[in-house]
Amino acid sequence: MQHLGEIVVSINCITYNHEKYIADALDSFLMQKVNFDYEILVHDDASTDKTADIIRKYAERYPKLIKPIYQASNQYSKGVRVELLNVERARGKYIAVCEGDDYWTDPYKLQKQVDILEKTPQLSAVFHKVEKVTLAKKRSFTYFRVPYEKANNIYSIQDIIRFDGCIVHLSSLLYKKEYAENMPHFYYVPPVVDLPMMLVLATRGDFYYIDQTMSCYRQGVPNGAMHRLFGDPTRVDLVTNRILSMYNEFNKYTQYVYEEEVETVVERRKFDALRRSAAMSEIRESHFFERMATKEKVKLYVSHYFPNTYGHLVALKCLGRKCYGCITSWLA
Repeated sequence: MQHLGEIVVSINCITYNHEKYIADALDSFLMQKVNFDYEILVHDDASTDKTADIIRKYAERYPKLIKPIYQASNQYSKGVRVELLNVERARGKYIAVCEGDDYWTDPYKLQKQVDILEKTPQLSAVFHKVEKVTLAKKRSFTYFRVPYEKANNIYSIQDIIRFDGCIVHLSSLLYKKEYAENMPHFYYVPPVVDLPMMLVLATRGDFYYIDQTMSCYRQGVPNGAMHRLFGDPTRVDLVTNRILSMYNEFNKYTQYVYEEEVETVVERRKFDALRRSAAMSEIRESHFFERMATKEKVKLYVSHYFPNTYGHLVALKCLGRKCYGCITSWLA
């Protein structure tokens, strides 16, 4: 039972040069309708625009809720895991995550997620469907959602490994704070945040999925995490290699119990690296290509030989189920 004044949820918001977006994030935190107390922990990593000024105005209006940190120098560039700085000072039993360029859309999001974790002790985290939107918040009708449904909505560590960081978006995540303390070594190996966090939490318990859109991921943000990591093509292979190293360390940490799932993910990532650099003849000789479904082979051929056409088809949603047959016939 909650005691008076006890913080149940700490919202972990990391931001950098998000002056155009941070107000949307903060407003979405403030609109939450809950029967418990929560806090908003904002970490500004020495933004060079007006992000910090906007945060200050909000903090002045809501001093009991919003607790900011304003860095004098950028910590991310020094290799500091800035997402953990808020976790370390969090007073909540649970941590909710949303970076400064994303935002929540359901005022009952936190209440729904907390209710589930309170009722199901074996869970370590709850996540939900997330819609991708443009910079101007225009709907794209594409989502982060699970590719297969389970009757009880509970996803095991094997499922989370197979997702490979592509299904559980940070803005949807609520997890038990105790499970993010004393992080294992593999967490610190890659420069990405979401993937190692999912793996750490998966070793602590199952995930519960809510098939409702309760947050939005803003695509194409100039200072967003994806841009920092993959905006420079010369960094892609470096990031990939460190992720592969992380999986190796994860395998050791879990005593190779999930080696089959890990090897499948590693093989797919290596195949993606091959696609970026090799000729189709080499791609076709790989074992991963042999096991690909026909639909995926079709998409691969189109993207490789007709990249402009592929881009148009993606924009027109023609690589979905409805148009798959006509594309297959066209390529035959």
